Amino acid sequence: MRLQPPRQFSAQLRQSRDARIDVKQLARQRRAQQLRRGGVPLPLFEPFHLFISSLLGSVVMVWSVPRLLDPQPRFGRYDAAARYLFSLWMAWALLVTGQPVLWLFIVPELAWGLAQSLPLRGAGGGREGRAHESLLR
Repeated sequence: MRLQPPRQFSAQLRQSRDARIDVKQLARQRRAQQLRRGGVPLPLFEPFHLFISSLLGSVVMVWSVPRLLDPQPRFGRYDAAARYLFSLWMAWALLVTGQPVLWLFIVPELAWGLAQSLPLRGAGGGREGRAHESLLR
């Protein structure tokens, strides 16, 4: 003999199944929105995408350690060069895919690259262009 759940519970369970989010339908809606905004649909997030984003995040985290522990103008220049290179690749991706959301990343990268490329202001006391002591030591 099989136990039946109470009727009230059965009705709630049926409603929750009906209200369940259909992932494929959400993906179709998202793609339609992207097409209306002038872009091409983004691919579904796959494990390879997670790998690449984690890899790049790891590189950024490792690079931030010397920048924090030993702030030098030279490191800022390397950082600016990397920002220009990232911007170049993002501009290429914009040309290839037409994704307008890339502008949200290109503009700040170029702005920070420019800020890190500008000459250093003198700090007074004959320390022009020299690194300041790290706050983490």
